[in-house]
Amino acid sequence: MKNKLEQYFNFSMEVVTKDYLQKYQYDADMIISTIPLENIDAPFVEVSAFLSELDINKIQLVEKKVLDEKMVQEKYTEGSYEPMLKELLTENTIETQVNVNDWKEAIIYGGKILEKEGAVDRTYTNSMIESVEKFGPYIVIAPHIALAHASSKDGVHKIGMSLITLDKEINFGNKENDPVYTVICLAAIDHNSHLKALSELVEALKEDRFNRLLFSSDKEGIMQYINKNDI
Repeated sequence: MKNKLEQYFNFSMEVVTKDYLQKYQYDADMIISTIPLENIDAPFVEVSAFLSELDINKIQLVEKKVLDEKMVQEKYTEGSYEPMLKELLTENTIETQVNVNDWKEAIIYGGKILEKEGAVDRTYTNSMIESVEKFGPYIVIAPHIALAHASSKDGVHKIGMSLITLDKEINFGNKENDPVYTVICLAAIDHNSHLKALSELVEALKEDRFNRLLFSSDKEGIMQYINKNDI
């Protein structure tokens, strides 16, 4: 199989056991197998042992997707790419009707979404909490809206944003804008590359329609608004 693949592709390949793969799958850019595999999070292509033309096409499509994602990631890292809001707030990074008991749990919940996306590690989530403890509830930027963030030096790997709406309002200690029902967590890698998305978010928060969607925890409506509107 490896010899056949090398006739069509120039990428480095390694033949491994199923047990090895389960342990080290995150080190692979793409996994190609002739047998079904479960619990695989890396890009995966199942092919026939004969490696048909259809199999080659399937691999080429996944290879292109992997290369495209790597190119975007490099631009993120270099700080030259400014993603739009709809690229950061997606099906995976928006959750509604979240149950938490206080503001700390809300930030932890939003931070875990960023952690799962690979944008930050737990250090950053802790730093967002520490910032509020140190500087006060300044992150409650508008009535009912909190925007948590911390230094890019505190465990940020790429630009990220999460948005959660709460099943019950909570207080951050900001008399002017409490209680809060929407918590947004932002991770930036520098001073500039997140500004486009942040600007679009600010414009959205000025709109009554968007705020009504947040208040009603209408995830589908929130996503449609972000994706359809030139904010």
